[in-house]
Amino acid sequence: MARRLFLHVGTMKSGTSYLQSLWWQNHRTLAERGLLLPGDRRGVHFHAATEVCGRADVRALMSEEHRGSWDRVRQEAAASDTDVLVSHELFSRATPDEADTALRELERVSEEVHVVLTARDLSRQLASSWQQDVKQGSTDTLEHYWRRAADDTGRTGEFWTLHDVPAILERWSRGLPDDRVHLVVLPGPGAPRDWLWRAVCELTGVDPAGLDDDAQRSNDSLGLAEVEVLRRVQASLPPESRHLETTRFLKGFFTRQVLAGSGDGERFVLGPERHAWARSLAEDQVADLRTRPWHVVGDVADLLPPEQPLPGRTPEEVSAEEVADAAVNSLVGQLLRSHEQRDRVRSLREEVRRLRGSS
Repeated sequence: MARRLFLHVGTMKSGTSYLQSLWWQNHRTLAERGLLLPGDRRGVHFHAATEVCGRADVRALMSEEHRGSWDRVRQEAAASDTDVLVSHELFSRATPDEADTALRELERVSEEVHVVLTARDLSRQLASSWQQDVKQGSTDTLEHYWRRAADDTGRTGEFWTLHDVPAILERWSRGLPDDRVHLVVLPGPGAPRDWLWRAVCELTGVDPAGLDDDAQRSNDSLGLAEVEVLRRVQASLPPESRHLETTRFLKGFFTRQVLAGSGDGERFVLGPERHAWARSLAEDQVADLRTRPWHVVGDVADLLPPEQPLPGRTPEEVSAEEVADAAVNSLVGQLLRSHEQRDRVRSLREEVRRLRGSS
């Protein structure tokens, strides 16, 4: 039976990809230091979260190898006598009943269950979450995305399911002692780059000395023109091409290998009205969190956006010329990469023929 089991449940766009990259880059050394990540790759925890949260669309595409990941994660935890870490932001989607079931199942394979939620200020969350939605296939403008969240006064829709910090912790804390529910608040801009990594290392009792702290894979943001190119590509896809495999291709290869770097990298801002809305809602969340008994790493005040909106342009202000330039640059980049790959294939074929001829 595991000693302590840390379940990191989100929030999305709060450094989760950064943390998961470092955890898996170091997973062998972490196991030697007393922190086991069940499974042999990052995707195991994704599939486990999918099964916990009943994502039928994703489960339908899961191979036999991937099905049963949640059971295997718990089996590895049960067989361990060290601390265990399971992390994926999709756990934040769980309903109260799904979270309660998962917690009770984890309690049967560990001496202590700890829930960890990372979070950052709502203005950054809103902007990043919209961009993530576009990467996942949405064609909404930021205006439409924000308006849907703002009109959802009951906070029952997708945005609030993933980003209402007090509500997520409420769902994932039932039956747990207060000191085993941890909220890690990311500081604002200007904090040390490795602040989050060191904070979670301390929380999980891991000595970070000598660990690789250079994340090889992160969920990098697109610039102002680049995200608009992606949104328009998504909107131009024929209906029969709108499925999960296409989304994975666009989010992965197309975004990272083709589109990223095609614009000037200008970051967009929310604009005064959206910023004021985010600030007001964040004030409510912070006031709520100050009354809760959960363990906080950092300062809940850092969940507040700045009092004044940041200077800059909104996505609606990007020009057609900028979008066209980014699209052309991405095509040129892909053309050059294709030529390089073709030359590499030709070189390998010639090497194969040479080796066969000399044998």
